[in-house]
Amino acid sequence: MNDPVIPGDRPGWLAGTDRLVADLAEVEPTAEVQMIDATILGPKTIFTANTDAGRLLVWATLAELAHTCGRCGTVEPERITWCVKCGGNQR
Repeated sequence: MNDPVIPGDRPGWLAGTDRLVADLAEVEPTAEVQMIDATILGPKTIFTANTDAGRLLVWATLAELAHTCGRCGTVEPERITWCVKCGGNQR
């Protein structure tokens, strides 16, 4: 599986997507995540997975990224775009 494309303004998501790639390789080696992008409703993705385990990993990662600063990777309890630490303060 190739590393999914993430937006250039979301380097803080890189650790989450790297974990997803590693975890998917273990539970469903044929799964593929083509991209993870930001939308007004939260992260979205284009992926293929044939097992519930693969799909659940992708959905869990999207839920985590919705709480992860796109710039620095800080995880907050609420949904965020950028964290206060980065100065974005856009929620």
